[in-house]
Amino acid sequence: MNRYITNILITVFLLCLTVACNDVVLNEHNVETGYLSVSLGMDDEVLTKAQTAPGPDMTFSIEVRSEKFDTLVTDHRSITQTDPLALPTGRYTLTASYGSPANVGFNKPYYMGETQTDITTDDHSEANIICKLANTMVTVEFDQTIKDNFRSYSVFVEDGKGSGFTYSSDAYNLNSKGYLPAGGNLKWHLILINEDGESYTDEHTLNEAHLIRSEENLLR
Repeated sequence: MNRYITNILITVFLLCLTVACNDVVLNEHNVETGYLSVSLGMDDEVLTKAQTAPGPDMTFSIEVRSEKFDTLVTDHRSITQTDPLALPTGRYTLTASYGSPANVGFNKPYYMGETQTDITTDDHSEANIICKLANTMVTVEFDQTIKDNFRSYSVFVEDGKGSGFTYSSDAYNLNSKGYLPAGGNLKWHLILINEDGESYTDEHTLNEAHLIRSEENLLR
């Protein structure tokens, strides 16, 4: 137990020492600095036109870059008005993101937003970044006729390269939201099984020209 406490104390001490060293480096080079805090909003055009704040379990990374300086903040919640980020003066481009553009699967959205702000000497700048859904969200709705005449129904939705996910009446996930990379084709494969055990299949491809909206409702 004593060793555990000692390790914690050493870690905290080293962390404080590192921060102090960073401040010394800035001062030694007489770098003019200002301060940045960030507020994030989410504009999910598929679900609602209103802007909302990220949920408590959503951690956005923020890339902060200028012509002469760049850094990556891995948790947007670490840049606040009471705990701003010290930066050399200049014009900065801020890019916030959540998830990955290559995400495939249920509950795997990718949000991204960008803005610019100026950092001036000893001033505090608060940047507001609005992040929008940047990948393709898929929802599936089966017609009541299918539900009445088939004991099992499912559809596999893929990105045209074999990566995708399956909606199934047996898995009780028909209300889930699936996500695929934006752009390219979207392909779905349907399987219906009636009360006699006979199966029926169908498939269809939606090309990029039909994926104008971020949401595609299939089999309505």
